[in-house]
Amino acid sequence: MSQTKYVMDRAISNGLKPIVLLNKLDREGGFADVESGQVESDILDLFCTLGASDEQLDYPTFYASARSGWVTQDLAQACEIVKTGVIPETGVGMEGLLAAFVDIIPPPTGPANTDVGVFSMAATMVGRDQFLGRTCTGKVYSGSAKQGDIVSFLSRAEGIDASDRTNAKLLQPTQGEPRTCTSEASGTDRTRAKRVEQI
Repeated sequence: MSQTKYVMDRAISNGLKPIVLLNKLDREGGFADVESGQVESDILDLFCTLGASDEQLDYPTFYASARSGWVTQDLAQACEIVKTGVIPETGVGMEGLLAAFVDIIPPPTGPANTDVGVFSMAATMVGRDQFLGRTCTGKVYSGSAKQGDIVSFLSRAEGIDASDRTNAKLLQPTQGEPRTCTSEASGTDRTRAKRVEQI
Protein backbone atom coordinates (compact mmCIF):
# COMPACT_ATOMS: atom_id res chain seq x y z
CA MET A 1 0.00 0.00 0.00
CA SER A 2 1.30 3.43 -0.91
CA GLN A 3 0.65 4.99 2.50
CA THR A 4 2.50 2.14 4.24
CA LYS A 5 5.47 2.60 1.93
CA TYR A 6 5.46 6.35 2.62
CA VAL A 7 5.39 5.90 6.40
CA MET A 8 8.13 3.25 6.23
CA ASP A 9 10.25 5.53 4.04
CA ARG A 10 9.96 8.32 6.62
CA ALA A 11 10.77 5.97 9.49
CA ILE A 12 13.78 4.40 7.75
CA SER A 13 15.17 7.78 6.68
CA ASN A 14 14.92 9.00 10.30
CA GLY A 15 16.98 6.03 11.50
CA LEU A 16 14.17 4.29 13.38
CA LYS A 17 14.48 0.55 13.93
CA PRO A 18 11.43 -1.40 12.72
CA ILE A 19 9.44 -4.07 14.51
CA VAL A 20 7.52 -6.28 12.08
CA LEU A 21 4.15 -7.65 13.17
CA LEU A 22 2.33 -10.02 10.82
CA ASN A 23 -1.26 -9.91 12.03
CA LYS A 24 -4.53 -11.65 11.08
CA LEU A 25 -2.88 -15.01 10.58
CA ASP A 26 -6.07 -16.73 11.70
CA ARG A 27 -7.88 -15.64 8.52
CA GLU A 28 -8.47 -18.33 5.94
CA GLY A 29 -5.54 -18.39 3.55
CA GLY A 30 -3.74 -15.71 5.56
CA PHE A 31 -0.94 -17.97 6.71
CA ALA A 32 0.12 -19.63 3.45
CA ASP A 33 2.37 -16.80 2.23
CA VAL A 34 3.84 -16.36 5.71
CA GLU A 35 4.63 -20.05 6.04
CA SER A 36 6.27 -20.11 2.60
CA GLY A 37 8.47 -17.14 3.51
CA GLN A 38 7.06 -14.95 0.73
CA VAL A 39 5.77 -12.23 3.07
CA GLU A 40 9.07 -11.86 4.90
CA SER A 41 10.93 -11.81 1.59
CA ASP A 42 8.66 -8.99 0.38
CA ILE A 43 9.22 -7.05 3.61
CA LEU A 44 13.00 -7.44 3.32
CA ASP A 45 12.86 -6.26 -0.31
CA LEU A 46 10.85 -3.21 0.74
CA PHE A 47 13.33 -2.29 3.46
CA CYS A 48 16.26 -2.70 1.07
CA THR A 49 14.51 -0.56 -1.55
CA LEU A 50 13.98 2.15 1.04
CA GLY A 51 17.68 2.13 1.93
CA ALA A 52 17.54 0.51 5.36
CA SER A 53 20.86 0.12 7.17
CA ASP A 54 22.23 -3.24 8.33
CA GLU A 55 21.08 -2.42 11.86
CA GLN A 56 17.56 -1.63 10.64
CA LEU A 57 17.47 -4.88 8.67
CA ASP A 58 18.11 -6.80 11.90
CA TYR A 59 14.49 -6.43 12.99
CA PRO A 60 12.36 -8.77 15.10
CA THR A 61 9.32 -10.40 13.47
CA PHE A 62 6.16 -11.25 15.38
CA TYR A 63 3.32 -13.47 14.19
CA ALA A 64 -0.10 -12.69 15.62
CA SER A 65 -3.84 -12.78 15.64
CA ALA A 66 -4.98 -9.76 17.62
CA ARG A 67 -8.60 -10.90 17.44
CA SER A 68 -7.68 -14.24 19.03
CA GLY A 69 -5.30 -12.57 21.47
CA TRP A 70 -2.00 -14.29 20.70
CA VAL A 71 1.41 -13.19 19.42
CA THR A 72 4.70 -15.06 19.16
CA GLN A 73 8.13 -14.71 17.57
CA ASP A 74 8.28 -18.45 16.89
CA LEU A 75 7.07 -19.22 13.35
CA ALA A 76 6.66 -22.92 14.14
CA GLN A 77 4.50 -22.10 17.16
CA ALA A 78 2.39 -19.70 15.08
CA CYS A 79 1.96 -22.40 12.45
CA GLU A 80 0.83 -24.88 15.11
CA ILE A 81 -1.70 -22.42 16.55
CA VAL A 82 -3.15 -21.63 13.12
CA LYS A 83 -3.42 -25.29 12.08
CA THR A 84 -4.85 -26.65 15.33
CA GLY A 85 -6.73 -23.62 16.58
CA VAL A 86 -5.39 -24.34 20.08
CA ILE A 87 -3.88 -21.32 21.81
CA PRO A 88 -1.42 -22.10 24.64
CA GLU A 89 -2.39 -20.65 28.00
CA THR A 90 1.03 -19.07 28.53
CA GLY A 91 3.84 -17.67 26.42
CA VAL A 92 1.77 -16.17 23.61
CA GLY A 93 0.26 -13.10 25.29
CA MET A 94 0.90 -9.54 24.22
CA GLU A 95 3.62 -9.17 26.87
CA GLY A 96 6.35 -10.25 24.43
CA LEU A 97 5.36 -7.59 21.91
CA LEU A 98 5.18 -4.88 24.56
CA ALA A 99 8.58 -5.96 25.91
CA ALA A 100 10.02 -5.57 22.38
CA PHE A 101 8.67 -2.03 22.26
CA VAL A 102 10.42 -1.21 25.52
CA ASP A 103 13.68 -2.91 24.50
CA ILE A 104 13.96 -1.61 20.94
CA ILE A 105 12.23 1.77 20.83
CA PRO A 106 14.28 4.46 22.61
CA PRO A 107 12.49 6.60 25.20
CA PRO A 108 11.36 10.03 24.01
CA THR A 109 13.78 12.87 24.40
CA GLY A 110 12.99 16.53 24.63
CA PRO A 111 13.81 19.66 26.54
CA ALA A 112 12.44 19.68 30.04
CA ASN A 113 13.96 22.94 31.24
CA THR A 114 11.48 23.59 33.99
CA ASP A 115 13.43 26.63 35.23
CA VAL A 116 14.48 28.25 31.96
CA GLY A 117 12.31 26.88 29.14
CA VAL A 118 9.04 28.48 28.16
CA PHE A 119 6.12 26.06 28.22
CA SER A 120 5.10 25.05 24.71
CA MET A 121 2.73 22.33 23.58
CA ALA A 122 1.71 21.25 20.08
CA ALA A 123 -2.02 20.52 19.86
CA THR A 124 -2.61 17.15 18.21
CA MET A 125 -6.30 16.62 18.93
CA VAL A 126 -9.28 18.81 19.71
CA GLY A 127 -12.27 17.23 21.39
CA ARG A 128 -15.28 17.88 23.56
CA ASP A 129 -16.04 16.58 27.02
CA GLN A 130 -19.64 16.62 28.23
CA PHE A 131 -18.59 18.03 31.59
CA LEU A 132 -15.65 20.24 30.63
CA GLY A 133 -16.55 21.63 27.23
CA ARG A 134 -14.01 21.85 24.43
CA THR A 135 -10.62 20.26 25.17
CA CYS A 136 -7.22 20.21 23.51
CA THR A 137 -4.77 17.31 23.77
CA GLY A 138 -1.13 17.71 22.76
CA LYS A 139 2.52 16.94 23.30
CA VAL A 140 4.70 19.11 25.53
CA TYR A 141 7.85 20.21 23.70
CA SER A 142 9.53 22.47 26.25
CA GLY A 143 9.18 23.86 29.72
CA SER A 144 6.57 22.70 32.19
CA ALA A 145 3.17 23.70 33.49
CA LYS A 146 1.30 22.69 36.59
CA GLN A 147 -2.38 21.92 36.95
CA GLY A 148 -4.24 25.22 37.25
CA ASP A 149 -1.62 27.30 35.38
CA ILE A 150 -2.90 29.71 32.75
CA VAL A 151 -1.59 28.98 29.26
CA SER A 152 -2.06 30.88 25.99
CA PHE A 153 -3.19 29.24 22.78
CA LEU A 154 -1.82 30.54 19.50
CA SER A 155 -3.04 29.83 15.99
CA ARG A 156 -0.46 28.21 13.72
CA ALA A 157 -1.21 30.83 11.05
CA GLU A 158 -0.92 33.78 13.40
CA GLY A 159 2.35 32.74 14.97
CA ILE A 160 3.89 33.86 18.23
CA ASP A 161 2.88 37.52 17.93
CA ALA A 162 -0.86 36.81 17.78
CA SER A 163 -2.88 39.41 19.66
CA ASP A 164 -6.05 37.38 20.23
CA ARG A 165 -4.74 34.70 22.53
CA THR A 166 -7.16 32.47 24.38
CA ASN A 167 -6.45 31.59 27.98
CA ALA A 168 -7.32 28.19 29.34
CA LYS A 169 -6.57 26.35 32.53
CA LEU A 170 -4.35 23.31 32.26
CA LEU A 171 -6.60 20.44 33.20
CA GLN A 172 -4.98 17.03 33.07
CA PRO A 173 -1.33 16.34 32.51
CA THR A 174 -1.53 12.61 31.78
CA GLN A 175 0.90 9.77 31.45
CA GLY A 176 0.51 6.23 30.18
CA GLU A 177 -2.50 4.07 29.53
CA PRO A 178 -4.92 4.14 31.20
CA ARG A 179 -4.47 7.90 31.52
CA THR A 180 -3.40 8.93 34.99
CA CYS A 181 -3.72 12.53 36.12
CA THR A 182 -0.48 14.08 37.33
CA SER A 183 0.21 17.44 38.94
CA GLU A 184 2.70 18.68 36.31
CA ALA A 185 3.38 18.28 32.58
CA SER A 186 6.90 18.61 31.19
CA GLY A 187 9.35 17.17 28.69
CA THR A 188 7.52 14.94 26.23
CA ASP A 189 4.37 14.34 28.29
CA ARG A 190 0.94 14.50 26.73
CA THR A 191 -1.56 16.82 28.37
CA ARG A 192 -5.11 18.05 27.98
CA ALA A 193 -6.49 21.54 28.53
CA LYS A 194 -10.15 22.42 29.08
CA ARG A 195 -12.47 25.19 27.90
CA VAL A 196 -10.49 25.93 24.76
CA GLU A 197 -13.37 27.35 22.74
CA GLN A 198 -11.29 29.21 20.16
CA ILE A 199 -8.72 26.59 19.21
